[in-house]
Amino acid sequence: MEAFEQEKAGGRERSDSAAQDGRKEVHERISDELREFAQQLSGDTVKPLSVKEKLAGDPALRSVLSVRDEWIDWKRVGLSIPSSPKSDDLDRIADIYNKQVQMRAMIARNLFFQGLEVTQETVQTEMERIMKAREKYRDVTLFQGRNVLVAAHRETLPKEKEQKSGDRYRFGKRAVIESIRKQGGLLPEQSFIRPEETDESGQDAKRRILERIRTLRPPATFVFDGHGSPKALYLSDGEPQDKGFHEKKHTSKITVAELADAFVERAKNFHTLETDDVKTKDILILGTCYNSNFIRSFYESLGNDPKPVALGMSEYGQEGYSELSSPFGSQFYSKVLDLGSGTKTTIGTVYENELKGDSNPSLYIPDELNRTMQISKEDRLRKTYHNAAA
Repeated sequence: MEAFEQEKAGGRERSDSAAQDGRKEVHERISDELREFAQQLSGDTVKPLSVKEKLAGDPALRSVLSVRDEWIDWKRVGLSIPSSPKSDDLDRIADIYNKQVQMRAMIARNLFFQGLEVTQETVQTEMERIMKAREKYRDVTLFQGRNVLVAAHRETLPKEKEQKSGDRYRFGKRAVIESIRKQGGLLPEQSFIRPEETDESGQDAKRRILERIRTLRPPATFVFDGHGSPKALYLSDGEPQDKGFHEKKHTSKITVAELADAFVERAKNFHTLETDDVKTKDILILGTCYNSNFIRSFYESLGNDPKPVALGMSEYGQEGYSELSSPFGSQFYSKVLDLGSGTKTTIGTVYENELKGDSNPSLYIPDELNRTMQISKEDRLRKTYHNAAA
């Protein structure tokens, strides 16, 4: 009997092993296809493999290969490729193709966030939702007429980079702060918090930031510029290592849960945040690594509580990037948000500039049922720019 049971068990093991091999083969095939799509989404064939792997590992992208091109009316949304292109159309065609890839990714992700299957009907409905939401939010200002809090990591630059950028700090650059202040004008309340080089200052800065989030009158914009992980925003330390992120006993950081708790308290203090008026919604801007991962977890932690519009400087599973010699610190601030132009920055500014430079913003909003919805993203090669966590 015992031998019979062992034989049966062995048979199950062989059967299970065969099934696992089959699943592995399918998984590898799908993963290869996803990696190819991630390469298209990243816009360059020489992007490091680890970056593509992280992007392909986005759970919300798993169904993107089922979003068929023939289901989407590209002409209607202004993204049709000419049937007989001319030689001088190549750059424009490449731009259109990049935007088609973006649209497929946004559709797949939003259907995932809603728990819907990918069908011709759901794809076409979601495309309509995205286009309507983009237009609805287009004129919302990021800084003008808003109370603003900017929080920054305390890291300083080497002397050479300090001289070139005109600022001793790596994050929360003077040019960024001044540009935001000029856009805000005289009436809105504007705050800037950065810890000094002590553990006590780091913890005090964290306390003040969370308190400002709970009490700053809406509409408000909250900017975090510094190191980040999928689970935390760092005011000190936080550089990525081979395994995890550099932390000490007294590292100053704000976790997903802590930020969500502060926004829940904020909603209790200001009931106007529950309205559907997009111009009164809060805005969260993250110039950090792994900001897209953080935003999604943050949205999930908020549940049914009001969610801010959330803008991150990079894609899912990816690090942020700094331009250490720039007065603005990165092209996310100088080109995507266009802070150096002297004009007001709107969400429409992000739409128009998302393909500029070497930034790759992701924009999330709460939809009509307060679910996560992505309405803008771009991912491109960042050449010689420094990892924001390096």
